[in-house]
Amino acid sequence: EDISGSYTIRLLARTDNYGPSGNLIQCADTVENTILLINDNLQFPNVVTPNDDGINDRFVIGNLVEGLAYPINQLDIYDKWGSRVFHASNIQSADQFWDPAKTNTPAGTYFYRFSGKGYKGNLEHNGVIEVLK
Repeated sequence: EDISGSYTIRLLARTDNYGPSGNLIQCADTVENTILLINDNLQFPNVVTPNDDGINDRFVIGNLVEGLAYPINQLDIYDKWGSRVFHASNIQSADQFWDPAKTNTPAGTYFYRFSGKGYKGNLEHNGVIEVLK
């Protein structure tokens, strides 16, 4: 279960004391802050099967969108000759990832380069993706 997201944390402090006169004195205070939980464990696929069965149809980097770790990012995909076949910047939804079926990309081996800047630092990742049809 992914718990990434923005959460509001509230601390309620209260004390009850009796003063020298014997009267009950109550003091209370509240402090509130918002925290951001991120998941920076990205998962890069190595196979894409663009056959419209809803499974691995696109090159989707797991936890990139839902993990919130690298809001500034760039993804480039290249063919075996080094020509760029896909580019995306600042991916914020699953439909922004590479879909080989939409670009009529043939089966074969492709290379990708991902870079991300985030709350806990930067990430550079290169890899190979196989498109099977």
